[in-house]
Amino acid sequence: MNKKIRAIITSLLLFLVTGTITSIKTVNVQAYTYKVATVTVPRANLYTGQGKLIVDRSLVANTDWRIGEVKVVNNTHLLQVSTDEWLRLQDCNPNFNVDTGHILRDFIGTIKDNNTQVFNDETKQYNNQSQRFPKNSIWKVNYIIKNSQGQYFYRVSNHEFITKTDMWLNDIPQDADIVYNADFGLNNQNKDVQVTEPPKTNVPNNPIQSTPQFNEDTNTIANAIVQSVNAERQSHGVSPLKQHSGLMQAAAIRAQEQVKSYGHIRPDGQSWDTILTKQYYPETALDCSENALSVSAKVTDPYKIASLTMAGFKGSVGHYKAIMNPKFKDIGVGVYLDKSGENYFVVQIFANPYVDWRHQNN
Repeated sequence: MNKKIRAIITSLLLFLVTGTITSIKTVNVQAYTYKVATVTVPRANLYTGQGKLIVDRSLVANTDWRIGEVKVVNNTHLLQVSTDEWLRLQDCNPNFNVDTGHILRDFIGTIKDNNTQVFNDETKQYNNQSQRFPKNSIWKVNYIIKNSQGQYFYRVSNHEFITKTDMWLNDIPQDADIVYNADFGLNNQNKDVQVTEPPKTNVPNNPIQSTPQFNEDTNTIANAIVQSVNAERQSHGVSPLKQHSGLMQAAAIRAQEQVKSYGHIRPDGQSWDTILTKQYYPETALDCSENALSVSAKVTDPYKIASLTMAGFKGSVGHYKAIMNPKFKDIGVGVYLDKSGENYFVVQIFANPYVDWRHQNN
């Protein structure tokens, strides 16, 4: 079967699945069954296995090279392209996880709406690229990165990534399909905001099952944060959110769980959204999001804490977009003061009841 016939059959299959024929944009890495890296810079330098620059050899952009070994020299991943010639990871796109060697699966991603933010891993900047990435356009994704905040980034071109907030995938990625990069996409964090990393703790690895711990102070802070979110939304012409009692309880539990497992994975290893049971959100949300951070407890005024929380989330495009998402209708906020009394853990949960995007046509 020649390439032209194969392309026609692929388009017809896509038509049967989506109801419309649309082109799938792709990155350069092809569907190899072995480890390959595609050069992404105009001319990539080569290095010896000891990390010394080879002055008379380089690789040109958009060429694919079969990879042998991978090693780290001076905190830099080097990918072997010949006996003693190595390519830096930052100069190429591999089709495999450099830490595990697992060949990464390809996915098909669909843009959710017309407000797509794209992160460029060269410039370290986010930009609105709605014209290039319009709603319902389809893109090939062959690299998925997860950062320390639990954000997922889908690569759609050599240096451009779209977050999970803006794109649906045709299948659920497994752990082996995901590359962990703690700082990826976090360059815009507001350095003036007193947002701290959670303390290291040695606790049993199981989720919190008990009733969330409430006190007057944390309740006041949570209510102030809800007010701050709605004030921010209304200042930009977005409808305020309804404070949902069940989501408030769920967020309180998730705030406690941050002490054990900071981010969007629960202490038992499950995704954060497993908290949205019928007990806490009987509406059964299919469209939901979670924000989480920790704030210094040296600040005692509830409205100052709410202000710092908003500033912290505004420093991250994905978190701020969840706050401003006009599709969300309900909110829950949980605040937990750790036992040391040094940090408040804040969790926001946003949800939209009775939404099933799979049956939406616009």
